[in-house]
Amino acid sequence: MQIPDHVLVVDARGTLQKADIERLDRQVQEKLVRYERIGLVSNVEELEGMTLGAVMKDIATELKYLGDWHRFPRVAVLASGGFVKSAAEIFGKFLPQVQVRTFQPGELESAVEFAGGFDPGENQQDGPSAQ
Repeated sequence: MQIPDHVLVVDARGTLQKADIERLDRQVQEKLVRYERIGLVSNVEELEGMTLGAVMKDIATELKYLGDWHRFPRVAVLASGGFVKSAAEIFGKFLPQVQVRTFQPGELESAVEFAGGFDPGENQQDGPSAQ
């Protein structure tokens, strides 16, 4: 399976630490430098929890993107059920500019196809301007 460059796939396992959230934020930033909009796929099937530091960093990071949620038009969440699946569906209702869809853990290819199903719009690279 080929993952489009404008799609970020996150595989969250075990207990997330603050450093995990910082690494994810760097990955998002790298994509947003290249593309106006990116798709996200989050596999949380094996996520066990988050440390307090990770929760605090996650909240701060989400607040940082508050005015930029239009840059994340499609979010796919891989989860078999429970709280995470319900939370993802509720999240989509609060942010109407973001399409959120849940998938079963074995449906990674469908999740990637959904998350990448839009024109990302490449950002213009800084360089000499034609005058």
